[in-house]
Amino acid sequence: MNVVFPYDGYEHLGISILAALAENSGHSVALAEIDIGNYIKGYRPLTLQQKSEAVEKVLTLKPDIVCFSLVSPTFQSMAMIARALKERGITTIAGGAHATALPRIALQDGRFDAVVCGEADSVFCEALERTVRNDITPDWLYGNNNPATTSPPLSNINDLPIPAKHLFYLDHPEMARDYLISTSRGCPFTCAFCAGARNNGSRVRQRSVDHVIKELEWAVRNYPVESVYFVDDVFTLSKPWLRKFLLDYSRWIDLPFHCITHPELMDGETAIILQKAGCFSIRLGVQTINPESRKMLNRLESNLTASEAIRAAKESGIRVEVDHIINIPNEHPEEIDETADFYLKNKPDAIKVYWFTPLPGSEWMRIASEKNLLTSEKIEEYSHGIGFGEHSYLFPSDKKSQQWLGVQFILAFLPHLPEWLIRYLVDKKIHRVLRIPSFTILVGLSRLINIIQGWDKVGFSHLSNYFQNLKLKH
Repeated sequence: MNVVFPYDGYEHLGISILAALAENSGHSVALAEIDIGNYIKGYRPLTLQQKSEAVEKVLTLKPDIVCFSLVSPTFQSMAMIARALKERGITTIAGGAHATALPRIALQDGRFDAVVCGEADSVFCEALERTVRNDITPDWLYGNNNPATTSPPLSNINDLPIPAKHLFYLDHPEMARDYLISTSRGCPFTCAFCAGARNNGSRVRQRSVDHVIKELEWAVRNYPVESVYFVDDVFTLSKPWLRKFLLDYSRWIDLPFHCITHPELMDGETAIILQKAGCFSIRLGVQTINPESRKMLNRLESNLTASEAIRAAKESGIRVEVDHIINIPNEHPEEIDETADFYLKNKPDAIKVYWFTPLPGSEWMRIASEKNLLTSEKIEEYSHGIGFGEHSYLFPSDKKSQQWLGVQFILAFLPHLPEWLIRYLVDKKIHRVLRIPSFTILVGLSRLINIIQGWDKVGFSHLSNYFQNLKLKH
């Protein structure tokens, strides 16, 4: 059968793995790139004209079934497309974080024929065939008359195929330069703001060293790979595995790479192991330096742990990008003095500022509901993918939040401005009056500095993707 995945123009590892499973089972697979926005111009709800164009793009591929991977900020736009396809008689199926969190709402809003909750790898091809036959009977397949359980996750992720990267690289060859790969599934931490954390703790699985190396050897043979991006939730999870893997990586792949990790799993020894194998940058989740906020977010590490992790990486010569969340409930912009002081003493190379966003499926959404931290109307909006803002977690979604815009500016540019200037801005309370409601300046310009310095491969990929899309349109 012909299987079509609508997507937003960025590479999705989950989609590429499911597509490979479908191709290996003899199905024809295609991607339909939908203009629902991007990292630079934001994610806005589709207009009626955009919806019609998206539907026609999908229909030209003559699908037997259309597969949607749903995340909360883009859920409404994808649901609009799904409803329109249903009106044209097309079979649809959905999965992803939003569908897993709220299968009934996803099913109703998108009028999907079926929804798969959780990881779909072990059941995907069977789900396709059953949905096309309107046989929604397994207990892991969610339909209008069949409330389902979570699909069984793979116990051995070495059984996964090499992702169908060619589907993404056909129109976007620039994506291949910074090769995305994951060496594991799941995360041992249970951060309250994460939509997947509630089920992660007991489901951490690691690919074998040989399995990962074989994929990377295949990638280097087939594509112009210049660097590798390990997108595991925590790449440094197991030091013995990491040590063995990076020895083989240095021997057989020997390309610069970057990765994501956690303060509790980044020490001096780990940093040296990474740097010697070619690691040029890490992304480190600090999130907040407020002890009460950290407790609320279920982050158990201390400020000292975060400080030592940053220092260990930088002393080994690795660039450090930290994630920091602002607009956390019970925090106030006036705390900028303590936050700025921490980052000036432990200066990262970049601070990626996120706006606190209650995501369906997260522990914090449950807490917010139980303790009335959000109105029932707001929870209802989030559940239906409404109210996430133009840039969701990267920019404010309402006017009340704009009091944090000055804080965002100071933190985003702190790594690039002299210490005396940052301290002057903080001491004079400039954040109280500083309002720069421009995503391009607050997010784009601060990131452009890192791109020019040559180490921000993710930012460079976003920029390349943006210009590639402009080229394709014209």
